Amino acid sequence: MTHFLGRPVVALLFAGLVTGGWCDVSRSHALDIQVIFDGDLTGTGFDDPIVGPTRQATFLAAAQFWADSLPAVAGATPVGIQAFFAPNFACSDLGITFIPTSYETGGSVQLPLSNVRYPSAFAKALDSDVILPFIDIFVQFNAKVGTPACAESWYYGTDPTNILPNTYFFYDAALHEIAHGLGIETDIGSTGSWLGGAAPDVYSTLAWRESLDLTLTQMTMAQRAESVVSTNDLQWIGRHATERARAVVSCGPSCVIDGGRFALHAPSVFQQGESVFHVDANLESGGLKELMVPSAAPGVARSNELTVPMLRDMGWACAGDCSGDFEVSVSELITAVRISLGQTLFSECTGGDGDYDGDISVDDLVRAVGNALGGCLEGPQTAEIPTFQAEVAIGSGQGIAGQTVSLPISVQGLAGRGAAVQLDLYYADPPLELVDCIVNVAGGQHAVNHELLETSFGVSKSRVAVHPDDLSTEVIPFADGVVATCDFEIAAGATPGNYPLLIVNESVCNIDGVDFETTYVDGQIQVCAGCGCE
Repeated sequence: MTHFLGRPVVALLFAGLVTGGWCDVSRSHALDIQVIFDGDLTGTGFDDPIVGPTRQATFLAAAQFWADSLPAVAGATPVGIQAFFAPNFACSDLGITFIPTSYETGGSVQLPLSNVRYPSAFAKALDSDVILPFIDIFVQFNAKVGTPACAESWYYGTDPTNILPNTYFFYDAALHEIAHGLGIETDIGSTGSWLGGAAPDVYSTLAWRESLDLTLTQMTMAQRAESVVSTNDLQWIGRHATERARAVVSCGPSCVIDGGRFALHAPSVFQQGESVFHVDANLESGGLKELMVPSAAPGVARSNELTVPMLRDMGWACAGDCSGDFEVSVSELITAVRISLGQTLFSECTGGDGDYDGDISVDDLVRAVGNALGGCLEGPQTAEIPTFQAEVAIGSGQGIAGQTVSLPISVQGLAGRGAAVQLDLYYADPPLELVDCIVNVAGGQHAVNHELLETSFGVSKSRVAVHPDDLSTEVIPFADGVVATCDFEIAAGATPGNYPLLIVNESVCNIDGVDFETTYVDGQIQVCAGCGCE
């Protein structure tokens, strides 16, 4: 049985702070996280006399992981987390995260992107002028787990090898929920609107729909509404995470990995609080589900290979930054170079590892130098977004005067996405005349037509188009290969020789109407003398 881990809720009004004792999480990087355990009834939850201290220690270990993994600017206000157990859960849910407020660039606050919403925890790390709220992340856990009301219990250790069957790994759940509060979240709704009238969030700038070649923040509201239920078509395009995924991630039966890009959780039925800001449920590395999948299974841990790189993609990172202050100094560059040469321990500057492969390569050094020269706070970093490319070709043939020559028109590079092809042909008239074309696309949904556009100075221009026959039904895309066969009639008495067929104004689009970038291959017809061509 699987249980949902976290459903971040973005509340635009600040929730009241319950007073209690702070636990300051010391860290090796500059991010300061402070935790308050409050909101529980006395003697329960984190205050339970038996398991309360262990619960607190485990949660603080998870907070420590994030403090050690993420930097903050000098003078940044501490990130505040309030954690408690609550009884108002179904057994199918393990935790929920509330994010009380967010920031955009304006006034004294300067964030990498304008007109984009940053959770307050993220904004604090980027700009020391962000000082409120005191609590940035409210995390609730299911108090029913471990009681007779639910079949499963919590496992509170931090060693995943000791997880017992029928128990849920509390440490992973805490990592998961805190990650939502740090930025793995969006408040997009099923209609494609940003809930509460908020600006788009920084996370959605890296959620990209392959078939549209657009991120969620670049789409219209109608396009977003379609994209949040587009299953494997909605993918993450951040550079750090795709590089890491290329090295370590594998997929289950429905997950798509293409050049390192991995699918986000976008099931065909929208799930508020779950869709989009989780990764695909089948995403795995090392045989374990990834930390940010939407549900957890008892008795197993999850892998945490992609979450830190995803946050780094959003701008919470700086390759070459050893100290975690969002700056790369000359001394840090020297340290990174020494590590790459084997003269210094990797632990002296783990922030120099730009691609998360466990060492510092020449590419990492180049990025570090770029950050030293240009500064770190540059906002989201995307991987190279692929462009759809197709090659349109018309074949070549030969014949004698009076014969008809049939030539294929083919397209390569569609990868099963093709919906329509159009090309204009220049050819000598006479001796050649385009008399007919026959569609060669399976499925019975496409038709082909040709028309003579103009004839002047002995040259004709004809248009050939393969297109859906009925746009009122869902179009079945076609793949690479011959899409049509066209017949050219050679005039009687035609002079022998080679007559080119020149393609101009070619275009190819997919089933969503997005154009491919195209190249072309011209053809020719050889008119032979006598009985035929050799």
